[in-house]
Amino acid sequence: MEPLAAGDPRRIGGFVLRGRLGAGGMGEVFLGRSPGGRAVAVKVVHPHLARQPEFRRRFAREVRAARAVSGAFTAPVVAAGPSDDPPWFATLYIPGPDLATAVTSAGRLPEEAVWPLMAGLAEALQTVHAAGLLHRDLKPSNVLLATDGPRVIDFGIARTLESTALTGTGQIIGTAGFISPEHIEDRPVGPASDVFALGAVIAFAATGSEPFGQGMPLAVLHRVLHNAPGLAGLHGALHELTAACLAKNPDDRPTLSELLDRIPSHWDPPEDVRIASPWPDAVTTFIHHRAVPPTAAYTQPAGPVPDHAAPTLTAPRREDPAGDAAHPPPPGGGEDPGDTTRRMTELIADRERDLGPDHPKTFTARYDHAFHLGETGRPAEAAALFAQLAEDHARALGPDHPDPLVARSAHAYYLALAGSDVEATPVLARLITDRERLLGPDHPDTLADRLVHAHCRARTADAAEIAALFGRLAEDHARVLGPDHPDTLAVRSAFALHLGRAGDAVACLRLLSEVVTDEERVLGPDHPDTLEHRILMAEFTSGLRGPAAGLAAFTDLLTACERALGPDHHQTLKVRGELARLRGQTGDATGAVAELAALLTDHLRVLGPDDPRTLVLRERLGSMRALAGDHAGARADYEDLVTAHLREGGPDHPEALRARRRLLDLEGELAWLRNEEDAPRRMMREYARLLSDHQRVLGRDHLDSLDLWGTLISLRSEAGDPVGAVLAYRDFLDRVAHVAGEDHFATVKARSEFAGLLLKAGEFEEAATVYEETLAFARRMWEGEHLLTLICRAGLADARGRAGEDVAVTAALFEELLTDCLRLVDADSPLVPAVRDCLQGLREHAEDPGTHRHPAFDKLYEFHDRAARLRAEGPPPPM
Repeated sequence: MEPLAAGDPRRIGGFVLRGRLGAGGMGEVFLGRSPGGRAVAVKVVHPHLARQPEFRRRFAREVRAARAVSGAFTAPVVAAGPSDDPPWFATLYIPGPDLATAVTSAGRLPEEAVWPLMAGLAEALQTVHAAGLLHRDLKPSNVLLATDGPRVIDFGIARTLESTALTGTGQIIGTAGFISPEHIEDRPVGPASDVFALGAVIAFAATGSEPFGQGMPLAVLHRVLHNAPGLAGLHGALHELTAACLAKNPDDRPTLSELLDRIPSHWDPPEDVRIASPWPDAVTTFIHHRAVPPTAAYTQPAGPVPDHAAPTLTAPRREDPAGDAAHPPPPGGGEDPGDTTRRMTELIADRERDLGPDHPKTFTARYDHAFHLGETGRPAEAAALFAQLAEDHARALGPDHPDPLVARSAHAYYLALAGSDVEATPVLARLITDRERLLGPDHPDTLADRLVHAHCRARTADAAEIAALFGRLAEDHARVLGPDHPDTLAVRSAFALHLGRAGDAVACLRLLSEVVTDEERVLGPDHPDTLEHRILMAEFTSGLRGPAAGLAAFTDLLTACERALGPDHHQTLKVRGELARLRGQTGDATGAVAELAALLTDHLRVLGPDDPRTLVLRERLGSMRALAGDHAGARADYEDLVTAHLREGGPDHPEALRARRRLLDLEGELAWLRNEEDAPRRMMREYARLLSDHQRVLGRDHLDSLDLWGTLISLRSEAGDPVGAVLAYRDFLDRVAHVAGEDHFATVKARSEFAGLLLKAGEFEEAATVYEETLAFARRMWEGEHLLTLICRAGLADARGRAGEDVAVTAALFEELLTDCLRLVDADSPLVPAVRDCLQGLREHAEDPGTHRHPAFDKLYEFHDRAARLRAEGPPPPM
């Protein structure tokens, strides 16, 4: 339970409120106590619903009906104030956690606990339906776990069986991922709609994941309509019954009576009901030690792009609009997007003809059409449609009506998703102004819009300015919502992330550590938010303190994620990928390849071949295979990657360009290994064509374009023009520093490359100076040694030796470097034998310290070239 926040009521009806239990699409829930000392859960309706007269009339009718419900697996209504402002009702308080919190904290339920859960929920829904009600919002946070079985809460408040829909234009009361297709499409709903929700709840309990994934509510609703549920981990009769409950057609779902008839053949209730608990020991212990959760999960209101949920631009939770590809639909079938678009267009025309252009159902059809385009890879078209819809909403309903505000929010989101952050920023700024005027500066929706605006600005504004902006947001969230509110914790983590992006990695790690400590106290150590921010901490740790420290942090995390989330959860898979990447950075490319190959098999099984995370992993595996010398395997990975991206996004998709770059890098390395004389000039032509496509699609100053430009310049040196390459690279280095900043990893990497070009051009003294400057920048950014600093030290020692420094001094540099290499990277790293051979060469040619033409020195060049991709993915803080 959370303490009451600023602005929360202290008394409702005759009940004194003691704390906050959660919030949902209809209202907020508080723990209350009656004058006689009885504990109750008081639900207070959201103001925007309370302002609707029709809602209040139906709410009053349904409260009266709900008070007639009684059953072993429900929490009965004990009091209500449907005419109060705001309306409210109170149910008997059940001292136990909700299912969402229990699964998050103690893990998914074993099959022997899922059967009694299904039986109890089916019996509870039967009781609700017998009173003439539908639940309409059954979800994990509306299922409380008592020691003797489940309890269903919030029954009957959404809709009576004979009533019409409570939803307004484009609004849905319910929770995305747990409401039925007919509910989403505003078709008549009946008991089968609650059966669908029952199936989704059972899938969550048994797998630990929502069957239609997570992310933006509209994206989840789209998957409910068009994708098969993800039921990996369910087997036999449990899989069969759950899948039947989740059928798209309500007529294909079993009735509650049929479910209750089939369950006894798989589960026998214990004879001694006095001591029986249906839950595993971990859940039962959790019930006793933590009867009330801090904040119920799965309580975000489902609706078409709620303003505060529109662009989930943080990442990483939040990292980029595509970052929410972090939650794609589970693999499965679905209608062809083109057919869906055509049907939606025809529906709009029919409704405009039959109902008129300003009818609410016409607006809803236009909204669905625009959203569908945005979610099927056409965000620019979706943005244009939402802009027009916002204008028409404002004309028909008034500019301050909720619907135009929602459409404006969607307009801004899809502008950002299309890469038009400059256009999205003023749209959001005007929206925030209206929110502040209508709701006030401290309203949660206003704060949420400010947060989205900050994420959008983060793509175009100075990093230090954005960090300061998130700092102010964190202060306002703490003041309005309280320091322990989950939204406050999320904003604090975003503030830490942007501090890291601004170059203050030390402060970033310190703040993340504080956030994780508070989340462990408030949410629990195994809560997904806690684990996600521990992952972010581990990423910055590996960047600041080196891959060895990162390996230790991610190893601990893997155990926690597997225990709390399960081996197939996307966060668990991400941690395994980071472990493999860091293993590669320590020089163990062969071991990294083995781990990545095993992980790819799991990605293909769990996420599917075209999931963005699977494609990223395939790219990383190809890169690591190339470093390990498996060029045939790398080529196959890159060719598959190019084909997949061309199929999904066309030749100009940024990921297709990136995959083409990887394949071209591999072709260049193979040509270099074969010692083909014409390879440098041939590869220059290929890189020039690819650079032209990058600059046309991404822009001249995009980091991918700049990196490709640097590679093209470096090839001039290999093609026989080292002096020209050095001259061109000076201008290139200035451009990178101007675009990315002096302390950005791209700039530090470019300095390292420039020093290597100077070395090849015979400019040994200047090369030594540049290596020294690069080391100074790297050590200012990150603590300790890692691969990039080791490479720079190797180049510095080589440059000094070639410049004529005393052989004993040069040998001492290589001896110290070899010691650190053996300590910090894997013994199989190509850097280790390169440094060892250079040291041996120095000893053999001590009599000629001014030249050092021993062939062993060329191994540093070889390593420098072959490690380019590893440095590109290297160890900086995540950007």
